[in-house]
Amino acid sequence: MTPRMHQVPLPEAEIIHWYDGRRVVYSQGNRVSLSDGASIVHAFSLPTPCLTRLLLRSRLLRRLLRLDKCYVTPLSEGGSETAIRAFVVIRDGSVYHHDATSNRTSCVLRLRQSRTPLHQGMCRTPRGLLCFGEYGRNSERHSVPVYISADGSEWTTAYEVPAGRARHVHSCQWDPVEQRIWICTGDLDGECHILVADEEFISIEWIGDGGQKYRTCHLLFRSDAVYWGMDSQDQTSYICRLDRTTRTVSLLKQLPSPVWYAKDLRDGWMLMATVVECGAAVSDRYARVLASCDGQDWHTVLVAEKDRWPMPLMKNGVVAFADGDQTSASFCVSAEGLAGMDGRGYLCSLRHDTPEPSVISGR
Repeated sequence: MTPRMHQVPLPEAEIIHWYDGRRVVYSQGNRVSLSDGASIVHAFSLPTPCLTRLLLRSRLLRRLLRLDKCYVTPLSEGGSETAIRAFVVIRDGSVYHHDATSNRTSCVLRLRQSRTPLHQGMCRTPRGLLCFGEYGRNSERHSVPVYISADGSEWTTAYEVPAGRARHVHSCQWDPVEQRIWICTGDLDGECHILVADEEFISIEWIGDGGQKYRTCHLLFRSDAVYWGMDSQDQTSYICRLDRTTRTVSLLKQLPSPVWYAKDLRDGWMLMATVVECGAAVSDRYARVLASCDGQDWHTVLVAEKDRWPMPLMKNGVVAFADGDQTSASFCVSAEGLAGMDGRGYLCSLRHDTPEPSVISGR
């Protein structure tokens, strides 16, 4: 029976950044919180000008001015029982390191051409290295830096995507199969590539011809293949499969709109979320979450209608997944620009007791 997605809102969670089945890291405006499910364990606010703090009180203003946007990843030495010792937060063009023991927040890096990465845009390697690339307008198509850090407190430029080869970086991800960092770039024809690099960025493989087929924000790794959803609002998007051996790409399933975010769950399920945005290849006003356990058969498990506020001024209709080790019985998403869901984070599960997907409508 086709699964459906069940979701329960988490109070005060505007964006859920990370969840490990027990602990959750979320933000609202400039405030970041760590909860163990029963209570807030640690919370802190980022440095913010007085006027901006006033604007942060309104969800509509946070949405209009993009004051909700930030990226948060917690740092610990081990698994789910290990205490979180620090946080890396990227907001409004600054990278912060917050020490949870001393409660001290320091600005450790200023970005050159962007405000914050996309959700799930940073990876952590088994050695503990953190890696992300800049995601910005880059109208003049300067080179795009990819940063790396051993502990989040000091960052260096590990690589620069050459000028003119990409507008920006969508994500950096660790591939547990090939033991390498995969980097997705976009957006226009000639700018969409997937780079595969070692942790030292000495050996770099370029995959793709720059066309829209290789335009994606997130990859799903399997032993024999890599899956992604195309992110093309003006050309029909598909779920794609890259054969690891031959590096050839197959188009598996046509989509009604682009995919921004995807999630690999520990029990074998894969999730992708389509978005509502302006473009010739966007067929309706519904965002969807699709699920698959084999990469071939994809089931729509959630349908959510775009709200009444105009795009792109007041944001597109988006479902985003949280970082962290999660399963189909317990995973987290955040939503924006969707009726009844905007500015909320949810604890979710896949259920198999009904053949119909959940539908959330503004009507």
